[in-house]
Amino acid sequence: MKTDINIRACTEVDIARLAMSLRDDDRRETEAYGFETPYDALGLSLDRSAWALTAETIHGEIVACWGLIHESAMGNVGNPWLLTGPGVETRRRMFLTYSKREVGRMLHECPVLTAMIDARYERACRWAKHIGFTLGDPTPWGLKHMPHVLAHMEA
Repeated sequence: MKTDINIRACTEVDIARLAMSLRDDDRRETEAYGFETPYDALGLSLDRSAWALTAETIHGEIVACWGLIHESAMGNVGNPWLLTGPGVETRRRMFLTYSKREVGRMLHECPVLTAMIDARYERACRWAKHIGFTLGDPTPWGLKHMPHVLAHMEA
């Protein structure tokens, strides 16, 4: 697939840059989780990740950062995370292709994936279902007890 995107290891500089340009829905999701700032959400995600990646355009725009957090030392359950910038809007097909590939990689590493998604973030819920996650019913979750759905997938 020809693309203007480079995928590489995620750095603290990347999360600082993405935190300043998050899409509004992603920003609201970090707030619903109870984080003071998007940078706090991204920083904790990066710190807890077994690995994390960045999608950056050849022009230097951070399109997305994502990674996988192992829920326990056993490594059977993984918690994927993803936050996106506006550049994802013009690269939807590529984003979907990369998403499916990355989820496959995650499932190879952790046969069970779970994540909480802000139930009000309809695009994120549709994306998760489209790449194969099963979504539960909305339930209060996080420090602010906002409605979230459990996304679940097994290898």
